[in-house]
Amino acid sequence: LFELAREHADRGRTAAAVTAAAEYVRAARAARGKSPHGDPAPLTRAGRLLLTAGAPAAAEPYLRECLAVLREGSADGQGRPFVAAAECLVGAALLRQGKLTEAEPLLVGGYRGLDPAGIIPADGWVRQREAGRWLVDLYTNWGKPADAQRWR
Repeated sequence: LFELAREHADRGRTAAAVTAAAEYVRAARAARGKSPHGDPAPLTRAGRLLLTAGAPAAAEPYLRECLAVLREGSADGQGRPFVAAAECLVGAALLRQGKLTEAEPLLVGGYRGLDPAGIIPADGWVRQREAGRWLVDLYTNWGKPADAQRWR
């Protein structure tokens, strides 16, 4: 189902991608059964796909749920880089909806919480660069060029 959602997104069929992503998440939840903890992976995949497909409002609930699952599972602090990455994704969804005030603390906090050595080194650097670009976009859209320059 995820591949179907990606195919729709790649072909510019955003509404179909949203529907297929919802089916993918439902199937992942059904497969999980009675597991006491949520699985953030399908939520992240669906949310990121919808964000890329230009459907940030559809992506936001999946990304928020992913963030909640990761925060709950990272109470000991060991999962902080994953929480930070999820914060950045939620912030990006908000940014793309024009909710700049809500996006800022998630993007800044997420960026600062990304420890490239804490995830997979290459992935950590990629996520940090991505978050930095979102921060530049945030401050550019907000009309704060000095702040945007600081994150370049």
